[in-house]
Amino acid sequence: MTQDDQGRPGPTRGQLPDDQWLTLTDAAARCGYTREALRQRVRRGSLRATKGNDGQLRVQARALADLPPPDMSGVDPGQDDNATLDVLASTVADLRTDLERTRTALDTALADRLADHGRAERAEAQATAEATRAVVAEARLAAAEAALAEARLPWVVRLMRAMRR
Repeated sequence: MTQDDQGRPGPTRGQLPDDQWLTLTDAAARCGYTREALRQRVRRGSLRATKGNDGQLRVQARALADLPPPDMSGVDPGQDDNATLDVLASTVADLRTDLERTRTALDTALADRLADHGRAERAEAQATAEATRAVVAEARLAAAEAALAEARLPWVVRLMRAMRR
């Protein structure tokens, strides 16, 4: 131990005093846990912390010594293993197959729609032609009925009408 400016005993160089309060980031760097793991311990009450004037949580340095060592199983959560890669590759292959099936169904539906549209246009053209023929036939019928009515009149009435005109 060394002494500070006023002659009090203090920590040696590179050693933190036990009553020093560390931010969660500094504590995480010192003890090996992640910042989030320490925050969760504070939330659960297994690690005592206070909020500093700057709004950051701070933990005592000596409380870190009471923590069990972090789990260093050697498995990096960011490391992809072969099983995960195989599952992902299988999923991608399944999705590509589903996409191809969906595209084929879409192409078939589009072809059916175009065929139905063509049939509808032809049916509409036929209906228009039939309507035109019906109008012409009605006009001819009206003319024929008028001629028939005229033909049924006695010749005297026809003669009188002709003279009035």
